[in-house]
Amino acid sequence: KEIVISQPIVKEMSITTKTILISEEGFKPQTLQVHQGETVQWINKRPLTKSILNGVRALSKMRSPMLEENEIFTWEFNTKGTFVYVDSVVIGRIGKIIVE
Repeated sequence: KEIVISQPIVKEMSITTKTILISEEGFKPQTLQVHQGETVQWINKRPLTKSILNGVRALSKMRSPMLEENEIFTWEFNTKGTFVYVDSVVIGRIGKIIVE
């Protein structure tokens, strides 16, 4: 009698980190699409200007510390939806994360 042992198929979900640059011109990219569970990192690339990121409405718990040049802030997006954030240092700088 032949014995067949089946191996379970394991799919590894690739959790990645996406990057947004905080530049003199604004957020690059300004709108970013990610998958649920992915992490976004913001890197301040402004040489003379600090940055503070604040989430708006559904993302209101997201608040970065003061980011000096080349400092990084990360946030994991576990809920699907569209989320808006602002730069509290340079008024009018708005970004958007779309979580699929």
